[in-house]
Amino acid sequence: MNSFTYEEQGEKKYLVYEKKTDDKMDHLTLEMMSNNRIDGVVPANHIQIDDRFYMKYDISGLMSLREYLQGVVSRQKILSVLESIADAAIVSEDYLLSISSYVLDMEYVYIDPDTLKVSMIVLPVVREEMKIDVFLKELFMGIRYDQTEDCGYVASLLNLLGGEGTFSIHTLKEEINRLKKENKSKP
Repeated sequence: MNSFTYEEQGEKKYLVYEKKTDDKMDHLTLEMMSNNRIDGVVPANHIQIDDRFYMKYDISGLMSLREYLQGVVSRQKILSVLESIADAAIVSEDYLLSISSYVLDMEYVYIDPDTLKVSMIVLPVVREEMKIDVFLKELFMGIRYDQTEDCGYVASLLNLLGGEGTFSIHTLKEEINRLKKENKSKP
């Protein structure tokens, strides 16, 4: 796994990644991150000091997804998180970012507790990473659902994630929208 460190500077909190000597840079991803403010991606700066390269992500005011999803999780809460992750993955396509450049780990996926928008870490390093459907399945398996609610939506989403054929983030987004509408139409 990636090795990150935390750094605090006054009121600001940063997640810092130092490039290892055997890491191969993904220059397209680095260029996209440097020249654009991408929705769903934690803002980052890169720093080069001699032959050392750092990515510094501003996580001020954000909390990890692991922390946010502790305890009992309601239908609305998990659907909002999933929708925000799906939106971030869809936006990644517009910026030619490979989902493999996203760090899919609940410790390094962040949420703004005020807006409930998910922001993800994008690492501009060529690497093999977890697929998003595998990440979402693990996320689902680690949650304690509110048993006072109808939890049929969990089975519906797990079937989508574990179904036959290839996974599509667009199909996930459609299913989330359907589940949200279904919930609104119930008395």
